Amino acid sequence: MQYYAPLFYGYFLKISNTILIWLVDNGHNPLDPAVEQTLTFSTFDGTAECGETVVYTQVSDEDYNISVSSGDDLMASVTINANMESTFDFLYVTDGAGNVLNAETTGVFTDATYYSSDGVISVQVVNDESIENGDVILTFECVALSITDSNIFEMIIYPNPSDGDFVVIQTTVNGVKHVEVFDIIGKRLINTSVSVDTLDISTLNSGIYLVKVTIDGQSKTVKLVVK
Repeated sequence: MQYYAPLFYGYFLKISNTILIWLVDNGHNPLDPAVEQTLTFSTFDGTAECGETVVYTQVSDEDYNISVSSGDDLMASVTINANMESTFDFLYVTDGAGNVLNAETTGVFTDATYYSSDGVISVQVVNDESIENGDVILTFECVALSITDSNIFEMIIYPNPSDGDFVVIQTTVNGVKHVEVFDIIGKRLINTSVSVDTLDISTLNSGIYLVKVTIDGQSKTVKLVVK
């Protein structure tokens, strides 16, 4: 009697995978009594890619770490949707230097976006032994620091740097502009829609900001410096 196990090559999840293997005879019939084994393994190397969405299912008493590196002249970002059991489970977002970027580290995260200006952003999920609240959804992006990057449409903001109360936003696409302005730790400071080319930035302090403009479902993000 011959025993063998054909090797299956296929698509494996980044988080964890489970395979059941068993021995068969030369007629491909499982042995009786069965000789089988369940193997659990992971192909995850702790990194994500720009533009990738990763779904992690929380597990009691386990930590999960993932990071993305955007490369030169790019700002890394992550958008988080998660429900962390308040004061028991935690989620930390850090830059390449290890600085924590999120002020709130527990509770509900709804489309919470954070940016790292050094091009590296990492997320750590820390769960205790009690109740876990399902999936953590992480969407990683790499945003150009230069205003000359090419994307779905072209956009220019001027003056940039700005030392006034208003800037002009000119785009190659016409329509109502949904404008969001974020600071470098991902906190949204302005969320408005305008039908003209001017944007009131009088509430912004001196610093570096990201301006995201969406027109008819198309988005463009550029850097704005306020003096």
